[in-house]
Amino acid sequence: MTFDRRGVASTWSPEFEIVIDPQIQFGRPCIKGTRIPTGDIVDMFEVGDTVPYIAHSFGLTEEQIENAIAWEGKLATKKVSNR
Repeated sequence: MTFDRRGVASTWSPEFEIVIDPQIQFGRPCIKGTRIPTGDIVDMFEVGDTVPYIAHSFGLTEEQIENAIAWEGKLATKKVSNR
């Protein structure tokens, strides 16, 4: 986690290669070093695009795509278990 000059958390990296920054995509989880939301990656994957295709489309590694999918999977599990 990083903090701004007032001591307020400004970014958070909850998982490897995932970052949450209120200044990027309004705080949606993104792949680190990009402005690509993990939710967009999962949307492509859920409609049938393959990990290699998504990686090639965004110029990312397959590992980055797999990490994004895993992160969104954790979020979905937490949402279901909190009901």
